[in-house]
Amino acid sequence: MGRLSPEKGLSTLLEAWQQVPAQVQLKVAGVGPQAHLLNGVNGVMALGALPRDEVVQTMQGAYALVMPSLWHETFGLVIVEAYAAGLPVIASRLGSMAELVSDGETGLLFDPGNPHDLANKMTWALSHPDEMARMGQSARALYEKKFTAQANYRQLLAIYEQVLARS
Repeated sequence: MGRLSPEKGLSTLLEAWQQVPAQVQLKVAGVGPQAHLLNGVNGVMALGALPRDEVVQTMQGAYALVMPSLWHETFGLVIVEAYAAGLPVIASRLGSMAELVSDGETGLLFDPGNPHDLANKMTWALSHPDEMARMGQSARALYEKKFTAQANYRQLLAIYEQVLARS
């Protein structure tokens, strides 16, 4: 889900996908300068740009979200959106992705830019549906605890209370 450009790790994802033995479909949503890399890749469906409601619907029907970014994301909004859908995330062990995804709890982390490691994580995920379902439940619980409007409101009030206490 997002911009298909070199720093987002699409090449890593596609190289890893060729190593995954399972017969499942990889859906890639987004547009960008590397969209052409999706053409003719076995088992890959290019969805193009999707409106917000279709992004949510696609996530709700997915098994996992893979985020192979090669750069330090400032905040992995797509990860939080996946958590809202109860979706475990397989992400690069880099920046905010490594902070948001708890390896083995809300998803899996792999070495950035390493298609072999990513393929191993995706293969493991596909062969452990019960563990992935548990991680999806943990992801949803984390979303409810930290990322809902109510949770953000409580955090904001706590910040105000700390500032007022210092005055």
